[in-house]
Amino acid sequence: DYRPDWKIPGKIASASAAAVWANIHDHKNSIGYIDHSYKSRLHMHAAKIENLEGRYIVPSVSSVHEALAHSRWTEGNYYYTQIVDPKGEGAYPLVASTFIFIPQQKSDATAAVIAFLDWVYRNGDKKAVELGFVPLPETIKAKSREFWKSQHLDAVEIK
Repeated sequence: DYRPDWKIPGKIASASAAAVWANIHDHKNSIGYIDHSYKSRLHMHAAKIENLEGRYIVPSVSSVHEALAHSRWTEGNYYYTQIVDPKGEGAYPLVASTFIFIPQQKSDATAAVIAFLDWVYRNGDKKAVELGFVPLPETIKAKSREFWKSQHLDAVEIK
């Protein structure tokens, strides 16, 4: 885990996204990093960041989807990946994901979690966008469903 020890005069550390937002808001010409949902809900401006292809990209649903399309989400790494500087002309260079860990033991509880996640995949995109999050592309949802089935984690029918 690499954490730079930046010696920057006037640096202000923040313990949460809300605190980062408050510090950005209260300190003129400041720069901070918050997730897309805060940026969207609080109507904040985002800096264009140069991606691997040399293009300056603003975070958006399409630029995040392009980054995801070029990410290394595979069954071999249980679909865990850090997405930094992905290929793709329109790919945003910094994408963080939320991960859900599911026990490998096959049980009714695991099947219920899988059923809930599948329901979220089918019904949650609109709400995710309303809250400022970027929903997963259908291709990644399909890979997740295939993985659940390959691991026999779904004791209920996954549609």
